[in-house]
Amino acid sequence: MTKNIDEKKLLELKKEIESVKMKMSEYRGQKQMLLKELQTKFDCKNLDEAQNKLNELIQSKQNIEKKIDRAIEQLHNNYDIEI
Repeated sequence: MTKNIDEKKLLELKKEIESVKMKMSEYRGQKQMLLKELQTKFDCKNLDEAQNKLNELIQSKQNIEKKIDRAIEQLHNNYDIEI
C-alpha cells in the first residue's frame, strides 16, 4: 500500500513540475515580448535603460509642471487672473 502512495505522489509531483515548466516557458515568452516592446517603442535595450528613460521623463514632467505653475503665478500677479 505504501508503494502505491509513493507512486501516486511521484506522479502528482511530475504533473506539478511539468505545469511549472510550462508556466516558466510562458513567462519567458512574455518577458521577451515586453523587452522587444521596450526596444521598439522606447529604444531601450534592457530594464536599466528603461528605468533611466522613465526617470528622465519624470524629471521632464516635473520641470514642465514647474514652468506651468510659474506662468500661472505670473498671470495672476500681472493681470489678477485666477486660474
